Amino acid sequence: MAMPVVVDVRDEHVDDGVLDAMFDWLRFVDSTFSTFKDDSEISRINRGELALEHAHPDVCWLFARCEELRTATAGYFDARATADGE
Repeated sequence: MAMPVVVDVRDEHVDDGVLDAMFDWLRFVDSTFSTFKDDSEISRINRGELALEHAHPDVCWLFARCEELRTATAGYFDARATADGE
């Protein structure tokens, strides 16, 4: 989403590799879960171009968890609900 990220490291003994790994993870999350990027797995699933069983395990876990919450809340939480009710 091109959001700025600032990291304030106060431990002078932190290896630069830790920050590199953190930024790599943030890039992965953005590229996989973004609803704004046409090539993200979420966007491809929403368009029917990617079957959930072929998605990254984290995406599968997220969808399963959303279904658990939809069931637990009797539908008050629904990840697929839209503002216009469709």
